[in-house]
Amino acid sequence: HEGRSRSPALCLAYAIVHERQPLAQAWEHLLARHPAARPGEHLWHALLSLELLTLGSNSRAAADVPSSKPRNVMCSVCHGVVGLTPEALDTHMKLKHKAGPGGA
Repeated sequence: HEGRSRSPALCLAYAIVHERQPLAQAWEHLLARHPAARPGEHLWHALLSLELLTLGSNSRAAADVPSSKPRNVMCSVCHGVVGLTPEALDTHMKLKHKAGPGGA
């Protein structure tokens, strides 16, 4: 995971402070060139604070920061976390609820 969190956050901070670029614009620019970039949530909040301090406003809400973690897949029947992929959900449905993919 080298170069996915701290290095991109440093580049974003540079863009905010030295190029006076809003965080949202800097993020789109960075993401177009480094799609694997995923600054951690704590770094996003630090960047939002830096943007507010430097530019006087935030270009995105704290609730809209990209997640650096994959989202869990939830079972619609028992509402449990079953893994990270649709395949994990299919396996869970077959083993726990005796149903195939998409069925309950």
